[in-house]
Amino acid sequence: MGNCLGTAATEFSVSVWVCTTNDRYHVVMGKKTEGLWNTGQWQVYLNPAETAFISQDHYGNSPFEAAISHVLVSDGSWHHLCAVTDVHGARLYIDGEFAAENTAVSVVGQENSAIWIGARNESAHKYFDGKIDDVRIYKRALSAGEVAGLFNGVVENPPCPLPDWLAVVPLEGAIAAGSNV
Repeated sequence: MGNCLGTAATEFSVSVWVCTTNDRYHVVMGKKTEGLWNTGQWQVYLNPAETAFISQDHYGNSPFEAAISHVLVSDGSWHHLCAVTDVHGARLYIDGEFAAENTAVSVVGQENSAIWIGARNESAHKYFDGKIDDVRIYKRALSAGEVAGLFNGVVENPPCPLPDWLAVVPLEGAIAAGSNV
């Protein structure tokens, strides 16, 4: 998707529908280059124990700052995930419901790298193993009501141009894992 958030965004939201039966560690979408974590990198991922939104505001691999939920979504059904970050921290919603929060998370700008769907970067591991649909990226923090509206299908695509609506990627058909669309 390129770097549609730019490098100055300190708040944003990503919304995505996923369907998977794989419970290994895999990334739904993210913005991270290979190697150690850098300021402004983030990802939404699933693993056998959790669904999480992680964001980094410093260089290095720890401590990770994440909103982690133990609600698992690898049951073969479609689930809506929405990650929101702003000055109050990071929040994760699953199927329209608040699932996790971390008030220590703060995004200090964005790294100048691409946003990947189905992976966190071009590396040959951690690709998402499942289906992804209706990816939306906002350059603002969505409210809990807006997230619920996305889950319930009552939020219509806004008229263009709208400065806080960065991308809508309705993925009808197949998309290669780890595609940078």
